[in-house]
Amino acid sequence: MRTGTKLRCIEKYFANVTYGKVYDVVKQNKSYTWIVNDKGQEQQFDTIELYFEESITDEAPSHYNNDNGSLYLFAHQHGLNAYEFDLVKRLVRCRKKGNFVQDLEKTKFLIDLYLQEWKER
Repeated sequence: MRTGTKLRCIEKYFANVTYGKVYDVVKQNKSYTWIVNDKGQEQQFDTIELYFEESITDEAPSHYNNDNGSLYLFAHQHGLNAYEFDLVKRLVRCRKKGNFVQDLEKTKFLIDLYLQEWKER
């Protein structure tokens, strides 16, 4: 990610940034990324990927409706690894996309893969 990259906030419960709003990256180093928040202040983040996604446009997509909370925040609060986050995400979204059986089959495959890799440790 470089200076000038646009990031859309995907976290609802932040002070000084707005869910769905796009912010420009104004500075970055190996540990932190800075944006200018809603108060016009530079705000730093060390785990930017938990709270923002890269965006090409300034408009929030209509399917971003996290009225019940963000899955990213849930994963962070519960210390989920990549497999666990993906499994939770698939289960939560399987009914929304219209491919219920196919999505659950993919979830079963992912569980088997996770178990296999866990045993190989």
